[in-house]
Amino acid sequence: MGADHTFEPLRRVFTFFHGPYSFNQWWAWHQVIRKIGHVIGYGIFGALLFRAWWLTLQARSVSFPSRVLAWTLTLPCVFAIASLDELHQLFLPNRTGLFSDVLIDLGGALLALLFTASWRPKSLPSGLGTL
Repeated sequence: MGADHTFEPLRRVFTFFHGPYSFNQWWAWHQVIRKIGHVIGYGIFGALLFRAWWLTLQARSVSFPSRVLAWTLTLPCVFAIASLDELHQLFLPNRTGLFSDVLIDLGGALLALLFTASWRPKSLPSGLGTL
């Protein structure tokens, strides 16, 4: 799903709601929309990864505050996956691997983690600690 594949479908939806734009104006908006996609996608990934770490640490009865440890483990994992994704894109003809995209992805995950800071989880289901 490189920019060459998303350019026209997104342009049609965008101009339906906002009217026509020049090529240069639309190109700028297209880039913004694609970067917002990075933030949202990796934000969801970061939140799910945090939840996975948090539940695993809770089930293992880790004595260190598991939320802090789950946050600490989530960011390097997101960084690694985002880096590998961008590295993979270097080998595709219609994609570019950019370190700035890794930072945008990490920012999306960090936003999700900040959102989880205010989240007060319910207690674990019974029997989960026996995994």
